[in-house]
Amino acid sequence: MNRNLVSLLFTIGMIAFLSLLPKTVNANSFNDVDLYEAEINFLATSQVIKGYPDGSFKPNNPVTRLQAVQMILNEMGVDITNTTNPGFSDMKPGDYGYEEVAKAVELGFIRGKPDGSFDPFTPLTRGQMAVILVNAYQLDGEYGGEFDDIPADDPKREYVQKLAANNITNGYGNNTFKLSANISRAHFAVFMAKLLDDSFKTPVVGNYHGNISNGANFAVKGDWTFYGDVGIWKYNRDQSDIIRLADDQSSNVIFLNVVRNQLYYVNAADNFSIYRMKTDGSNKERIVKGQAYELQLYNDWLYYYSRDDQAIYKAKMDGTDTRLLVDGNGSDLTFIVDAGKIYFSDKNGIYQLDLDGKNKKQLIDGVDALSLIHADQSIFYLNESDGRTIYRVNDDGTGNEQVIATPAQSYNYLNGVIYYADYQDGTMFKYFLSTSKETQLSDQNYRVFPMILDNLIYHFGYNESDETYQWYTMDLNGESYQQIPITIDFE
Repeated sequence: MNRNLVSLLFTIGMIAFLSLLPKTVNANSFNDVDLYEAEINFLATSQVIKGYPDGSFKPNNPVTRLQAVQMILNEMGVDITNTTNPGFSDMKPGDYGYEEVAKAVELGFIRGKPDGSFDPFTPLTRGQMAVILVNAYQLDGEYGGEFDDIPADDPKREYVQKLAANNITNGYGNNTFKLSANISRAHFAVFMAKLLDDSFKTPVVGNYHGNISNGANFAVKGDWTFYGDVGIWKYNRDQSDIIRLADDQSSNVIFLNVVRNQLYYVNAADNFSIYRMKTDGSNKERIVKGQAYELQLYNDWLYYYSRDDQAIYKAKMDGTDTRLLVDGNGSDLTFIVDAGKIYFSDKNGIYQLDLDGKNKKQLIDGVDALSLIHADQSIFYLNESDGRTIYRVNDDGTGNEQVIATPAQSYNYLNGVIYYADYQDGTMFKYFLSTSKETQLSDQNYRVFPMILDNLIYHFGYNESDETYQWYTMDLNGESYQQIPITIDFE
């Protein structure tokens, strides 16, 4: 190789190496970091990465294959001396980065290219990143979905699946992963931060639990609204495309949850068993047999209440590995999963416990609470012991108080506003917690089971013109009122 070229590559390598030397630094001091400040700051203060001498981080620059190795080894804190020569054609002893690459090969999380090279200064792709991180940190697990752009026979699929199973990646909004795309410094920092600290992971959840308490007949994913009742449909935003996904249900389909490209639901026609299918309607299967209510999805686990034995269970996304969390001991239960906790009620109080069923704590006693909603560090509930009026208690059990004295048939909550249906005639109202102001949303009676999705209220209602019950939507101010485009035959 030309001596001047070798010198140039060495200089470039040393600059990159200096940018990775461990040093405590605050991400807020970087003059070009707008996104992912917390993740970048975490890795900087952990001495995994640092910025450049000009005060920048260069978040959009690609990460090279060598830089990825260096950052992982920095985090591991391993000794990189006395390594075996991996025999790459483009990296010899004494070359910049040779020791790190040799150690990574020794640890088993990288390998070279088919031509015998390592190609240290080439940008790392997202697919290669998945392979390196899974091998370096020995990740395992089962992912409940598929990415649309990764064929089943792609050798990198299993690595991306394991990364997703550990909630380190959710892919892009259109359900793609983009294996061949280069990964930027900022995005690599996000992946590393999620891998090292669970607090950076975004919980993978299904339907909002405020909708679950109202039956969750609707769910939204991207441009599609999924609707379950006597069958399952999906329709797009302008309602120009309406597709029936399943037509063999003869009774209510409830508790819809969409996670990734999978639709989970409870089929009342099959003794309230839990089913799942792809969002295109294919691969439908029953995964839990019988009597499942209040189905909720949280971080790749199913949570549900079994009326058969009055108990709360969790199971893996394929319905296996069922675990008992709460035994009702003969009492009916209602529950929600949120913010890493389970909140449940029996006839005598409201309780909190961990996701594994441990550390049960009674928050309040002496109440028969229904329709729990956890939001803004509070638990809202219908107090059956006080005529179905709406109460709120802090999620540490303090400050239990009545919020709305009007008996409610059903309600929901969003951003400081309670949407509820009057118990007597189903007239719907919105109540502002900050001002105690209340306004009527609709002058039509029997508007119940409010579900809130994409700033629309979905609800059940009575159609006076043909004397039938149908589903409707309106905006959060009670305007833009319209019937759901699928007409239900209740005969």
